[in-house]
Amino acid sequence: MLSAVNGAPHGLRLERIADATCLGTATPLLSWVTPPHKDDQQAVEVQWVDAAPGSAERSWRIETAASVFVPWPGDPLRSGQRGQVRIRTEHDGVVSPWSDPVRVHVAPLGPDDWTGRFITPARGGGLDDPAPVLTAAVTVGEDLVHARLLLSALGAVRMRMNGHRVGADVLTPGWTSYAHRVRFHGYDVTDLLTAGSNDLQATLGNGWYRGALTSTLRRDLYGPELALLVQLELSYADGRTEVIGSDETWRAHTGPVRADDLYGGQHTDLRRREPDGPGDAVHPLEVDLNRLVGPEGPPPRVTERIPARSITPRGQGRHLADFGQNVVGWVHLAGVPADSGTGTGTGAGAGAGTGTAAGTGTGTAAGETPGTSPATPDQGAATTQTPSAVVQVRHAEVLADGELCTRPLRQAAATDTYELPSGRSDLSPEFTVHGFRYAEITGVEELTAEQVTAEVVGSDLRRIGWFGCSEPLLNQLHENIVWSARGNFLDVPTDCPQRDERLGWTGDIHVFARTASFLYDVDGFLASWLQDLAADQHGDGGVPVVIPDVFRDGNTLATAWADAAVVVPWVLYERFGDHDVLARQLPSMRAWVDRMAAELDEDGLWTTGEQYGDWLDPTAPPDDPFASAADTHVVQQAHLVRSAVLVGHALRRLGHGALADHYEDLADTARAAFQTHYVTGAGIVRSDCQTVYALAIRFKLLATAEQQRFAGERLAELVREAGGTVRTGFVGTPVVLDALAQAGHANLAQEMLLTTECPSWLYPVTMGATTIWERWDSMLPDGTVNPGEMTSFNHYALGAVGDFLHRRIAGLAPLGPGYRVVEVNPIIDGPITSAWATHESPYGTVRVAWERDDDGVTHLEVDLPAGVTARVFPPSNRAGAPKGRSRGAVTVGAGTHTFTG
Repeated sequence: MLSAVNGAPHGLRLERIADATCLGTATPLLSWVTPPHKDDQQAVEVQWVDAAPGSAERSWRIETAASVFVPWPGDPLRSGQRGQVRIRTEHDGVVSPWSDPVRVHVAPLGPDDWTGRFITPARGGGLDDPAPVLTAAVTVGEDLVHARLLLSALGAVRMRMNGHRVGADVLTPGWTSYAHRVRFHGYDVTDLLTAGSNDLQATLGNGWYRGALTSTLRRDLYGPELALLVQLELSYADGRTEVIGSDETWRAHTGPVRADDLYGGQHTDLRRREPDGPGDAVHPLEVDLNRLVGPEGPPPRVTERIPARSITPRGQGRHLADFGQNVVGWVHLAGVPADSGTGTGTGAGAGAGTGTAAGTGTGTAAGETPGTSPATPDQGAATTQTPSAVVQVRHAEVLADGELCTRPLRQAAATDTYELPSGRSDLSPEFTVHGFRYAEITGVEELTAEQVTAEVVGSDLRRIGWFGCSEPLLNQLHENIVWSARGNFLDVPTDCPQRDERLGWTGDIHVFARTASFLYDVDGFLASWLQDLAADQHGDGGVPVVIPDVFRDGNTLATAWADAAVVVPWVLYERFGDHDVLARQLPSMRAWVDRMAAELDEDGLWTTGEQYGDWLDPTAPPDDPFASAADTHVVQQAHLVRSAVLVGHALRRLGHGALADHYEDLADTARAAFQTHYVTGAGIVRSDCQTVYALAIRFKLLATAEQQRFAGERLAELVREAGGTVRTGFVGTPVVLDALAQAGHANLAQEMLLTTECPSWLYPVTMGATTIWERWDSMLPDGTVNPGEMTSFNHYALGAVGDFLHRRIAGLAPLGPGYRVVEVNPIIDGPITSAWATHESPYGTVRVAWERDDDGVTHLEVDLPAGVTARVFPPSNRAGAPKGRSRGAVTVGAGTHTFTG
């Protein structure tokens, strides 16, 4: 082969995650970023080097221009197989250097590959018992070269070996539809083991499996028993392997975690030493090992540490910490002395107030008796211990009258309690998370800001998208969107992270998926969640409103919620080029559209099912979020059309033309019914509101150019009548600005975007928000909290506007799967004078930046990686075109391109 030039391919990944320590497939898909050649890649060589002693390396050459989700070219890998993969690319006979290798260790691929079994304490371990600690000792030989620990649980597990923590993950193994899928993780633990006897210790928390879920606070939704699964795989220098699994030889102990709950918080008695004595027996728990699945995305971890911005003493050992940012995670207290505490030795009941019950105002002072959740530590749980200091940490997103405002938490206690031993202690929980900006710390006489840190917890997603513009408030809005994504992407895409909810609402991710996919590499994260959606989907095709389905109430026909089954797979294909997820989810996508079609009446209309409509329309009263201006049946029909169209597109992309015809015909039928029953001859859509006109424009529901023109003009008129404020809820918000721009009112879209009067995107920013609010007016202009029973200050759904910022304000939009083709068409007229966006696409970094100077001349720069082309609408082509529109486009390839006009 010819000499290598121009650098090596980089970013090699197997499947959807950079870490292949626990590869869950025998035939992984390969993706990489090609070096910046002038010509497209024509071939790739894949090399496998097996770790087994004496194994020969193997390589395969593939004639392909693809570099994203390329099928594995070799023989299927085996369970437990270990080795390295690297690649090099070829361009016109010129070969690149080898990429950096990726270490691979194949996970168990079936139930027969598991030696370990799920075990649970033989006694104790009940709902109100302390967190059990399961222990074992394993003997390791002298010539160990590699060790992997496979770990799963029913509940959440924190694993230690020889006193050292295994991995950096939290709340392992995460939340799945446990009846169908239980995730496991793998860790390289070679450096944690020594020759001879080694101690293994696993603490089991309730997690999502057995913690309180939903406002009913049910604690055994999935099962009453916690359980642990461990498999330790040892490889020695002479080629022999040893597999040690969890079994009846393990022992159960009581540890320092006295109570734990995701909503309620954690109570930890640090006076209790490490487990000692013989412990109690464990017994196996029958679990179908076919349910075990490897990870597709990164696990939750501590992703950032934010020091307290200020600590305000309140007297009597009480302090108020402000972190300056609404986050999700917990408070870490460093070096807290026991002799400064105010506890009295009565165990968890001392100073362990755990928040307020719904509707009881702004919180309780330390020592009062508030409403509690089931995780409230039991009175006298540590009465057998010596007197101790008690430190308590309570959390809230906002203040009211200078104190924690806990009313929005409803029944979530959000309180961590610690009983301290002598000396100084570092304090943080293991089995809970909170949504907060403020924390009240009691039981410490003196406390400095340096001792108090917010540890931010979320799925450890790779940031891939950035945006900025000339408007500071808009930049803060974008930062708020980022923080809400971080806070609510915690193993599943949740609605909110703080109150007695935190569920995987399908409607929220349906509208936010495109924004999220620009900001973060959510492909594996959402691909895993979609498997749970398909697992929980009903046999008739109906989709529950939350995934995993913890409501189990039969509501499976909610427009724009169930449509996540169609939209999210399409977004992953559109943004990441993930044809595999599209193919895998296709039965689920079709089943949902077929379910809607089955509901059509003789007029071709869908009007059945329990509906949320344009949820949280700002014109709806605080206590009735259903009462939107948009007619619910109009919203239903619009989404039926759009989902049928997308399923048709998916089928065509996957080579199923005849089936695509069927769904395209269905879309045509539903669209015709929409036009017949919901549109007048003049084009007036039933229910005269922003959302309905925006849906009609964006979902192409109108038959004639005259109807389209009227809808655009009426939408603009409604926006002007509202003074540029927003009159849309969850359904209308993602489309209203695009509809305005599409209808020739791009300047008005910018003006609407920049409005600061409530309701608007920037109103919360002017009120000091650092995340996206659930309601447009979660906080009222006088600084009081919205009186509605449902109020969150960290909810990403209304942040779906981020997609408009990326595509139309900066001007960077995907046209081909995975940004293989992009469109650059920013709105350059209006009050915004500059904007930029950078995105790490699967093919490399794409960047767009534009600026309008004082003379009105716009300078546009487009930077494209190898293999990517762009359709650019240069500013020079806009002369004479309607405002916000472009007259013509040019196509450019890899490299940096500048345009002026």
